[in-house]
Amino acid sequence: MDMLRLERTQMAKRSGRIKPATCGGQSNQRKSPCAGVAPVAALLCAIALSGCVSRAKAKAQADAAFVAGQQQALAQMRQNAMQGAVVTINGPVRQPVLPWTERMTLGSALVAADYYGPDPTSIAIARGGRAIQVDPKTLLQGQDIQLLAGDIIQIQTGTTAP
Repeated sequence: MDMLRLERTQMAKRSGRIKPATCGGQSNQRKSPCAGVAPVAALLCAIALSGCVSRAKAKAQADAAFVAGQQQALAQMRQNAMQGAVVTINGPVRQPVLPWTERMTLGSALVAADYYGPDPTSIAIARGGRAIQVDPKTLLQGQDIQLLAGDIIQIQTGTTAP
């Protein structure tokens, strides 16, 4: 029975009904060195490109990404809050609106605003609906006052502004 199959197969090959398998354009009647190489190479390539990651490592990466995102959002919120923070100075200054900084004092604000008038007779800081009176002489003696975001400084001089 096996002989009969063998003869039929050989006759079909000779007649062209069955084409021999090829590897690299050569007949595959004998076992070729190419046989089975393509599936193994594809499998190795798939494993190398898949980047196997353990569940613990994947969870650690996700947690780190989450924390980094939270920190970035917090930094952005702080920056947005600081952008609107200003100190306003009413009086003889060339720069009446200054961006507020945490270390800003009344003296540094007057210098940054480019105060050009005579010595002030009075200085008032409007903060939260209250007025804080500052003696200009104590300011000139070095007793400076810390400013807060939103402070409005009113400077009065002995002369009236035009």
